[in-house]
Amino acid sequence: MEGGPFIIVDLETTGLDPVGNEIIEIGAIKAKGGEIKDIFNKLIKPKSAITSIITDITGITNEMVDASPAIDEVLPEFLKFIDNITLIAHNADFDIPFLAESIKSALKEDLKNPTICTLKTARALLPGLENHKLHTVARYFKIPISARHRAIGDCEATYQVWVAMVKKLREKNVATKEQLDAFLRENAPVGTPF
Repeated sequence: MEGGPFIIVDLETTGLDPVGNEIIEIGAIKAKGGEIKDIFNKLIKPKSAITSIITDITGITNEMVDASPAIDEVLPEFLKFIDNITLIAHNADFDIPFLAESIKSALKEDLKNPTICTLKTARALLPGLENHKLHTVARYFKIPISARHRAIGDCEATYQVWVAMVKKLREKNVATKEQLDAFLRENAPVGTPF
């Protein structure tokens, strides 16, 4: 976990359903040894039009993705980028099923990367926060956020949040993925708001 390679990932989508909705942006930051090594950021043209509600949230318009590649063109490049490295996402229960469904649908492959959720980690590590949304956790760590609800902007914030959380986890003798999983099982709050 600490020092090893990891990839922060964030998606923007046309809705909340991994089966019925589509990915319109993938952002990812590859890091190792405390340094950012590479960045992946692609807009994707969906089969269905982007609604005004999604444009209001993400700022992504139909015109912006009009000349972008389709998901089946982007995913092979993305899979090469992530290899078998651990994926970290804020609310991984949203992003990872979307990725897995898209990969299975477009490429007939399974997503096998280990995953870490910074939302779940924040809930266990910072139980006193009013909520555990990315901007709230970032504010706790005094991390400025820009380009909110755009994939790479959220990746940058999640990267900084994860680095700050690793320091706090170290104080609790949590240094491996196995130790983190055990820590989350022991400290998972029940009925916590997002």
